[in-house]
Amino acid sequence: MAEQYVDYVLTEVGRVLLAREIAGETLTFKRFGVGDGFDYDTVNFPKRTELVNEVLSIENLKKEDVTDEKVIIKGSFSQSELEQEFYYREIGVYVVDPDDEDNELLLAYGNKNDKAELIVPSISSYVVSKELKCFFTVGKASNINIYISENATASIINFVESDWTYDSNSKTYSIYVGEVKESVKVFR
Repeated sequence: MAEQYVDYVLTEVGRVLLAREIAGETLTFKRFGVGDGFDYDTVNFPKRTELVNEVLSIENLKKEDVTDEKVIIKGSFSQSELEQEFYYREIGVYVVDPDDEDNELLLAYGNKNDKAELIVPSISSYVVSKELKCFFTVGKASNINIYISENATASIINFVESDWTYDSNSKTYSIYVGEVKESVKVFR
């Protein structure tokens, strides 16, 4: 289920960067930081430059263009990635510094404080995955990019129906992906 994080605000740096994007510059989203730190001083959220206590970095972001001026930045994590439990309390949205690509800047910050959710490491009977969505109004959605880490790899394989073999005895469709046989049973 998607987590729509409420009460996150643009930082002062974030406001400047979005103004630059509206003026035509490119803005590249890098990652979400998730943490368990408290910060009740909501008036000073815009002054933040980092999370109080970052626990997890979510780097494989996705961008969805809603309109020419609105985008959704998505990221997800699974509790199976954790070594110990933590309270999912704060979120930071980081972008690549347009003046120094080796640097990152905190664009937006939010904190649930006492409404935090306890996230525990993987329990053998189930896996919980959290999808984070952050909505932004921008000058042009085409000026928004997503940073791709050198370590991020993904394989997408597109199959056509003729690639599958139907077995009428087991009523399954099968395909070989390399040396691995994958089978799917279709219920009608």
